[in-house]
Amino acid sequence: MTRPEIRATLDDRQALICTILGEAGGEAAEGQLAVACVIRNRVEADLHGDGRPDWWGEGYTGVCLAPWQFSCWWETGPNSERVYAAAAGGPVPAELAAIADGVLAGRLADITGGATHYLTAARLKIAAPAWVAALRETARIGHHVFFRAA
Repeated sequence: MTRPEIRATLDDRQALICTILGEAGGEAAEGQLAVACVIRNRVEADLHGDGRPDWWGEGYTGVCLAPWQFSCWWETGPNSERVYAAAAGGPVPAELAAIADGVLAGRLADITGGATHYLTAARLKIAAPAWVAALRETARIGHHVFFRAA
């Protein structure tokens, strides 16, 4: 299957698990949960309070697969290869599935302070992207720095 075909077959659970794998697969469980919390915070947000679809997607699958949001789906490289292999039915670490299930069921609390954005601390040291200026830092967990609207 092609990458677009694989993306088209995903349900919310699969999309969440694979996004955690691609974005934080090398992090400890706390870092993996933090990335999952950002995704849930985006799913639950209604930007502008207008009830209309938000630019970063709607629902878990929509948020995870929104263009230019989670690089593991849109770039090439080892993380992308691992994500698409898992999305196509390859093995997934049980801990990632447990985190995704806990987030989807609302059993795991948000540990990011309401963050809707993150990037690696290393990237932040090099040069902060322009979008960071409008946000407030809420947490540093593992190798990521988390942000929300100021």
